[in-house]
Amino acid sequence: MVNGDYLQRNDGQLGDFIQAVQEHGMITQSEQLDILTKGLANRDDIISDFQQLMGSFTSDSTNQVKTHLATLRPNEVQNIIIDSAYISKNSAQNIELTAKLVSNSKTENTPVSLFNADKLIAKTSAVFGEDNTASVVFSLPKDEAIDGSIQIADNGLGYDNTLYFNIGKKEKIKTLIISGNTASNYIKRIFTSDEFLVEENSFKSINYSVLSDKSIIILNELKNIPSALSNALKAHTKNGGNLLIIPAQGLDKSSYNLLLGNYFNTNIFAEISRERNIANITFSHPLYKGVFEKKVSNFQYPTVNSYYGITTAAPTLLGFASDIPFLIGNNGVYLFTASISKENSNFQGSPLIVPTLYNMGSNSLKLPKLYNTIGTTAKVDVSSTASDKNSILKIKNTESEFVPLQQSFSNKTRLTFTENPTKAGIYSVMDNTNEVGKISFNYKKSESALRYTPLENLQATTQDSSINNLFQDLKKDQSVNELWKWFVILALIFVLTEVLIQKFIK
Repeated sequence: MVNGDYLQRNDGQLGDFIQAVQEHGMITQSEQLDILTKGLANRDDIISDFQQLMGSFTSDSTNQVKTHLATLRPNEVQNIIIDSAYISKNSAQNIELTAKLVSNSKTENTPVSLFNADKLIAKTSAVFGEDNTASVVFSLPKDEAIDGSIQIADNGLGYDNTLYFNIGKKEKIKTLIISGNTASNYIKRIFTSDEFLVEENSFKSINYSVLSDKSIIILNELKNIPSALSNALKAHTKNGGNLLIIPAQGLDKSSYNLLLGNYFNTNIFAEISRERNIANITFSHPLYKGVFEKKVSNFQYPTVNSYYGITTAAPTLLGFASDIPFLIGNNGVYLFTASISKENSNFQGSPLIVPTLYNMGSNSLKLPKLYNTIGTTAKVDVSSTASDKNSILKIKNTESEFVPLQQSFSNKTRLTFTENPTKAGIYSVMDNTNEVGKISFNYKKSESALRYTPLENLQATTQDSSINNLFQDLKKDQSVNELWKWFVILALIFVLTEVLIQKFIK
């Protein structure tokens, strides 16, 4: 039996039941056949570990049916689970993959192996703490596709000893710069061609149809934001795109506020001509996570000659003194409160500009999920550059193939998984004969929770702690059933004898 499953003997499953009990070697095959093939119509024999995740057990409502239960449980309930895996750090060169392990009892160190397909690429040891959990970290190259599996050696349940995941080769990030009259060369130097596909247009000649295909759009010091552009940018961010707004000096406040009102209730109320030092960094913000090894106190902070006073509910990433914001934003939408042109600021020459802009661009293209969970609804997007949007995509591995639910958009196809697949592993996304991506699936971790239902809480004719005891009870029950036949036969013989005596003996 496997964890959480039960085997119920009925006419269609008789062979499976016999095979299961034979493995325990308790009684001979002839005895098993004799016991099991008698009383088929009025008896249920259930062998299980009766885990709570099976749900409540209900006996047959017909009183004529006898239910016999036998529980199979390990003497020592000990199991280690690969609970989860996630990207804990994403730098320009490497990806740090963290795996969390959980044990249900006190556990010593456990070796953990990382494979790319069938190739072992790393091995380490998981050190469990007082809470019986452990974390291990692997460093992976950022530009390499990996069909990965994390594996442990555990004497408990076997199916939770492997966690499958896949990391595809990162696509170049599609970037659009919409410029006014200010040069954007400093942005292009940060958004290099090996990681970004940068396109630049004037706001007067912008093609609005291309906005939905971009990961991040940068408004580079526009004096005025047309209402049509404002609506297009709102739709872009609503669909998951990122936006960076760098204001110009002497901007039109009403056109800016038409756009900014959609984000954190932001409003520009005045342009303030006063020199300010950028003095505060929010080190805990995701944009700067991992950028600084420690908080810097003697940093050469940049300055601005003028800035905009704003009201906003957005968090501040960089600020002037007195908690006046210089850079605000979150969740992919960012706003500088001052022009960063060389005429107004020396921010372009500051060490802050590279991690600030680079991380905005890098984070705009989210890495896909490492894996999905079987038994839950999962949605996966396949880029339109990978497949023809009119094609029917298939999912396959060496053992199975199926067509998931799918919906086509202008720049992607969304796959929805519900009932399939049923087996953990790494699957290929196929467009006819072309592989356009890969998806990993793992079993639910709740399957590994070894919590059992006490037999005394279940209604049954007999409750046994082993298969041997079950068959002893069944043999006794069968013996009792056979005695009544002899009683009937003897009663008939006695009646017949009495009739003969009365007829022939006076």
